[in-house]
Amino acid sequence: MRMLSGIGIARGTFVAAWRAVAFALLFILLSNAEGAADVRVLTVADGLPSNWVTALAAAPDGRIWIGTGDAGLYAFDPATGKGKAYRAADGLSSDAVVSVAVAG
Repeated sequence: MRMLSGIGIARGTFVAAWRAVAFALLFILLSNAEGAADVRVLTVADGLPSNWVTALAAAPDGRIWIGTGDAGLYAFDPATGKGKAYRAADGLSSDAVVSVAVAG
């Protein structure tokens, strides 16, 4: 069991806690969206580049920007169910995204 930064949290526990936070935030974002009637849990089977979600941000146009810990950024459009992935090869500084902010 590997410890993170000497704070006594096992890596598996830490990752599981962040996944729970990410799904809770996704639930809040989708349930507070105007006209939202359902909540969807997205995984790699739905097109996400990774199941390791580290950040979420809802854009004014309705898209949800999803940051991952190992596969970059994903812009998801709930209206169409489609999305686009962005990785370091596309210009991101890293595939590890720790926060997402939407301007405007």
